[in-house]
Amino acid sequence: MNSMPPLFCSELRISYSRTFIPAAQTWATQFAKSLSAPETLTFSLNLLIEESLLFIIDKYPDTTGQPDLQIRCSVAPNASLQVEIDDLGPPIPAFLASPEELAKDPSLGLWLTLSRGYAPDFQFINRGKAGWQIRFSLASDSWSLPQIAHNNPQAADTTDLSHLEARPVLPADVAEIARLTYATYRYSYQHPEIYNFELYAQKLATGQHDVFVVPHNDKLVGMAAIKYGGVFERGAEAGALMVDPDYRGRGIRQTLDKFFEYHYENNPRDLDFFYGYQVTQHDKSQRGADPGEANYFGPTSFFLNKNPAIKFIELKSTDLTRDSSIEVFMTLRDLYVCRFFVPSPAHKQIIELLLRDLNLTPKYVVANAEPKPHSETTMICHEHESSRYVNLQVLTLGSDWTTKIASELIKLFAKGHAAVRILIDATSDFPSSVHGELNRIGAGFCGVYLLSQHKIALSYVIAKDPVGFDNIVTYRDSARQLLAFIKAEWPGQIADTSST
Repeated sequence: MNSMPPLFCSELRISYSRTFIPAAQTWATQFAKSLSAPETLTFSLNLLIEESLLFIIDKYPDTTGQPDLQIRCSVAPNASLQVEIDDLGPPIPAFLASPEELAKDPSLGLWLTLSRGYAPDFQFINRGKAGWQIRFSLASDSWSLPQIAHNNPQAADTTDLSHLEARPVLPADVAEIARLTYATYRYSYQHPEIYNFELYAQKLATGQHDVFVVPHNDKLVGMAAIKYGGVFERGAEAGALMVDPDYRGRGIRQTLDKFFEYHYENNPRDLDFFYGYQVTQHDKSQRGADPGEANYFGPTSFFLNKNPAIKFIELKSTDLTRDSSIEVFMTLRDLYVCRFFVPSPAHKQIIELLLRDLNLTPKYVVANAEPKPHSETTMICHEHESSRYVNLQVLTLGSDWTTKIASELIKLFAKGHAAVRILIDATSDFPSSVHGELNRIGAGFCGVYLLSQHKIALSYVIAKDPVGFDNIVTYRDSARQLLAFIKAEWPGQIADTSST
């Protein structure tokens, strides 16, 4: 059989009934004809489809009425047509396909002889509980496949469009925003409401997003957003920057950067900081202003297994089911944190490196508090249902903190969440047992998270699935050092991704 990857393929499912055999024949032959297959090949295909389906339907009838016969046709670059017919119906005993049984059944032997006369590699495969599979291929020296049109990068329009201006989003833009998102991510974008015109229009109307778009020839070729009202009230997320794949490298990104720069410099909502989530499939989004420059976002933590894997158009994606993010911050005001409590002396050096990017040099103290015996643990839980991750911010640590956090995690994972980030205030002393207890339940230290001008938290992440550390790409040296520290101390299982 041909092992070359197919250029063209099609599938059909039908029920166990002779009624559908002509439909299957028409489907298969029209597929071949649409690819300019010669008449001799389509004649053989038509005959083999009929004989194969007649044998399955008459000899092993199924009465469920479900479409349990699946037919696949695929054509390889060498103009070889491969056909597979799966019988997804009743299991068939393995002995029926033995040479002895074939010899005892004259009708079966005649049918196979006829079939192999047209397709010498005709195979009659018994897959046990998976049912039958019939497989054969057809080829012709006179078959020339139609040419496939490929995008030619050299022929792409490279006209500079940096003169275009961004404007505020309008309610009428929601359909174009959905198209732009699909062109960028297909349906892997982590905020699915953007594909729902009415729902996204309502979100824009609440004023929680400042969105600017770049129009060109009745299309939106770029967009960027500042998102307010998220998990942290003193900060806003700078993100959702998209450029249509056909317009990349033509100045659209630079136009959108001006939108962000306006908000960074003017701070119209009186915030303490901006933050963002940088993808780790590649380092493109991690490049920007350098440390010490204006508008620099410093990496301070990783949210491991945060999102379902994003399939970026025209960018290489991993085979992992979930991706991790680097969390980055840009302060708008000076931070006032005099003391910072670290989980252990081993954490001081890496935390000091991270806070230096935020122009913060507090006094570091190893945590050694004991919870008040009659106090209760309080938490705020923010669930992201579509991406199945959770932010769990611990407000107070009482004597019940271990059982309170453990029971909350059990509920969250039972609801189907894949990763939970636990935030512990590091500007107040906390029990010395916190780090060890969180490690014991599988939560690993992942950095620090800015909560406000006066408060910073330790970030711990517990993930349901193994983390693919080897697939995480970093650009900044501080992010690279943090990742190495996390991996060395990680309490959970590390996925072996060396073969991916």
